Amino acid sequence: MKYTSLAIIPLFLFGICLYANAQSTDEQQLRKIREKSNEAIAKHDTASLALYWLDDVHVLTSRSTSIAGKLTNQRSFQQEFQTKEKLLYVRTPTTVEVFPNWNMAAEYGKWTGTWTLNGSSVKISGSYYAKWHKLNGQWKIRSELYTPALCEGGEYCQSIDLTNNTATIVVQNFYFPKAGKETEVLAQRKLASEVRAKLGLSVGRILLRTSESTTQPYLVWECEYPSLKAREDDVAKLDHSAEFTKVQEHMSTLLDKFDRSISQIVK
Repeated sequence: MKYTSLAIIPLFLFGICLYANAQSTDEQQLRKIREKSNEAIAKHDTASLALYWLDDVHVLTSRSTSIAGKLTNQRSFQQEFQTKEKLLYVRTPTTVEVFPNWNMAAEYGKWTGTWTLNGSSVKISGSYYAKWHKLNGQWKIRSELYTPALCEGGEYCQSIDLTNNTATIVVQNFYFPKAGKETEVLAQRKLASEVRAKLGLSVGRILLRTSESTTQPYLVWECEYPSLKAREDDVAKLDHSAEFTKVQEHMSTLLDKFDRSISQIVK
């Protein structure tokens, strides 16, 4: 019995080494994927970026905006790339914890975002957490949560009072068409409003520029919401509309630039 017990010890230690090596390999893979994800953002390549998310990925942004689903998250990045010049997000993992028994991992780290908005440089940074799942041998992000610790430059850092849920919110979309695409942009915006009406949402109103200008948008769409929650519910309904997604995707091919303003009415 004594010899048998001693013979088992090397096997036990060998198993521990295999377990540790597996964790180390997974951690290296996760850090490499995060690096590739940063590179995709730097290239504004949303197709490559989406490869690292599960279909039901959930993101809570630094401004407490909740984004559910791969397509919605991809669309959110596309809009940011259109509205924020020289946008760059860098996520740097400090700790990666792997639990191979359940094919899960946790990633903790620091993040930084920089861009130019309306001529002003913006820098925001803080900490983040990501939950990963390994499915069919591939690690993908299940959820991410971003918390800000610093924000410098521009009006972006002057956030809306999220505790005041009864404040009226006004959203304005600014459209800058490519040369010769002005008429098509207007038609596409009208189509988007028609889709909103089918979904039971407010159609808002369309404002067409009448002055000769190279700096002002050719077209503005604006809509008023009774609260920030109403605005979030509006967006959630649009995100589940394949028809609206098709309109939005075509609109993106017609524009040189797109911008959006979200304001709170002061009483």
